[in-house]
Amino acid sequence: MKKGLLYIMTFGLLLTACKKEPLPDLPPETGPYYSVSGYINGEFVELNVGQEGILISQGVTDNNGVESYYGQILSPSEDLMIRIEFTRPELVQGNQGLSVLNEGSIEYLVHEPGCLKPNFGGSTGQLNFLLVKNEYGVFEPLTEFEFDEYGIHNKTLKFTDVSQNSFQIPIQYGYDPEMLDPDFQAYGLMDTIYFAANNTSGSHEWYVDGQLVGTSSSFHDHLATGIHKVEHKIIDQNYNEARHTTLVRVTDFVFDWKMDLSGCSTPNYESNYGKVTITVQTNGKQYTSDHVAGNTYNGFNVSDIEYVANSSGIPSRVVFDLSFHVTLVDDTGTESLSLSDMSGTFNIGLQ
Repeated sequence: MKKGLLYIMTFGLLLTACKKEPLPDLPPETGPYYSVSGYINGEFVELNVGQEGILISQGVTDNNGVESYYGQILSPSEDLMIRIEFTRPELVQGNQGLSVLNEGSIEYLVHEPGCLKPNFGGSTGQLNFLLVKNEYGVFEPLTEFEFDEYGIHNKTLKFTDVSQNSFQIPIQYGYDPEMLDPDFQAYGLMDTIYFAANNTSGSHEWYVDGQLVGTSSSFHDHLATGIHKVEHKIIDQNYNEARHTTLVRVTDFVFDWKMDLSGCSTPNYESNYGKVTITVQTNGKQYTSDHVAGNTYNGFNVSDIEYVANSSGIPSRVVFDLSFHVTLVDDTGTESLSLSDMSGTFNIGLQ
């Protein structure tokens, strides 16, 4: 009896000793850091990175000649990919450093067809001798450049009244660099040609036929008879760059014309720097937001922006919260997807 009582007392003491300190509360369970959820054509979807094989990737790409930053989230089991892509802002660097995104509402990129017409000062007949290489590599006569989408498009030109030499010129449709304005004026005095930048601030570089010829806001030179490719680059105090490239003609060692571009009968001067495009790939088809006119009235909202650096201390990604609604269509324009009440935490790549 006493042995049994001693056993009970000893067991009780052991229980009492085990209750000296209460266990700490466990932290609440947290969800995945990157996620997107909302409705696609009325059906709720939720993509959480790290669950059920869902992956996220990011990087830098080229959108019709314009640098763009993207991120995409992929669910192989659901055959669903959502991609978000931003064209670079006109000024990537601000006074406080890198500035790719701003908090608030960001406009959607929506392409509109249009055209730009070359003019050659007082040489109204020069258009009669202009040939432009088409998509099949054949030179054909054109009086204007037509575009289906915004971008910086390389065009190859030839003037049959001068020579058989061709010139490749980047033409900015919907991406005029308005803040730095690298365009310039050109005029002749006797056999000397003078070039003067519209924007005299910052630092400058001038190239004629690929050769550096000047580093101030203006310069003058003697150019041989013929057509020359002239490029002006301007760099501001934050190392943002803008370029303007065009052609000038010299006849008998005297300045003849500088090629300028103007809008056709219905010009569109919309600036598309810093705009967003949404792409969804599902069931073997791809749908995009950049050919739906109604998206110009929708907004893509960004908040809580954070720049993430790589091991070298260089910003490599941008993390942000998002919310949006948008309509997408396939490449034929006959099928659509409606994305509504979309929200989450996402990232895009900077490298």
